Amino acid sequence: DSEFVETILPAGHPAARIALRCRPQRRGSFKIERFFIQTPSPMGLWDVRGSAKGSLELRVYPNLRSERRQLAAVFLRRGMAGIHAHRMIGKGREFEKLREYIRGDSFEDVHWKATAKRGKPVTKVFQIERTQELYVVLDASRMMAKPRGEASTLDRYISCALALGLVTQQQGDLFGMLTFSDKIHRFIRAGSGSLHYNACRDAVYTLEPGLVNPDFDAVTSFIRLHMNRR
Repeated sequence: DSEFVETILPAGHPAARIALRCRPQRRGSFKIERFFIQTPSPMGLWDVRGSAKGSLELRVYPNLRSERRQLAAVFLRRGMAGIHAHRMIGKGREFEKLREYIRGDSFEDVHWKATAKRGKPVTKVFQIERTQELYVVLDASRMMAKPRGEASTLDRYISCALALGLVTQQQGDLFGMLTFSDKIHRFIRAGSGSLHYNACRDAVYTLEPGLVNPDFDAVTSFIRLHMNRR
């Protein structure tokens, strides 16, 4: 919060750790390559000033507090609305377990290796795939530079996309991301877990709108080529 930090360095130690508090004004990656040091003389009659080279990176991620509160309010208001039971038609292709053969099982589902090993027919059991893949496509062209309050349109979309990623993982689904402007910037295939979410966050926290027009033809072609699941 302040440009100046007063501290007492321990004598006889080659290195020391100093905690610096700061309040960022915008998201992004910021490099600090030089530090300025000022210390009083032994008699306190004057101050000695100097500078030292450094290599420090500050990563400022989007603030998701407001989006989380809004999402929590939406889910609280919904309650059980929209939840209904429906019949699943067809047979899934996601392997679940092996079990003994039951009369009427299809020969296509017989696990022949397990059958030979156990000496009796064994059937593969599949479950219907319930996990969905959700992708967020972010436009980083000039259209997203329009201000919306204190932030730009792109800033709001990035915050909402990351908040949506948290909700998607809580629901047990997979979350992916695609960023583009006049070309494709980053594509992260849908996945789950904290490491995957951090990768999605790192892919967009430095994203800035460019002074170019969006190429929607390139985006649709890329989606048709790389996303073949519903």
